[in-house]
Amino acid sequence: MSTVADSLADGATPMSAYEEQVWDRLNEHWQRRNNRRGLPNWASTALDRSGEVARNAASRATRAVPETIKEPVRRGGDAVASMALRPAAEAAAALLELVNAWALELNDPKGVEKIARKRGIELDSFTELRQQDLKACDRLLTRNTLSLDPPMKV
Repeated sequence: MSTVADSLADGATPMSAYEEQVWDRLNEHWQRRNNRRGLPNWASTALDRSGEVARNAASRATRAVPETIKEPVRRGGDAVASMALRPAAEAAAALLELVNAWALELNDPKGVEKIARKRGIELDSFTELRQQDLKACDRLLTRNTLSLDPPMKV
């Protein structure tokens, strides 16, 4: 899918200055995201540190014991490392679930219709928002506590 919106489809209305700015910002966001590693830096650092600590502990333990029991100690070290990483993985999964729940709530058509009516936009269905300028639609979320990124000012 292309993110370029230079050419207009037949019969399409041109973008407003606000919509062009938002489109450019959205393209920049996805470009940065495509060039980024999978995990946030803090999560990657935490996983690296806990893995290094577990490896060091297992390494010290295997040097301190006779050769005959090194293999069970290695397996134990692997188990310790797995147990140490489990809370970080569970926290990441819980955070993803929370963000997903917020995204679903922000995009619930009935909720958006209710906010639009409260803000003075008369509409019969969610799809009627397509006729509105993006700036008007973004204003629907300006006071929404779940909004993650404030709308741009023009």
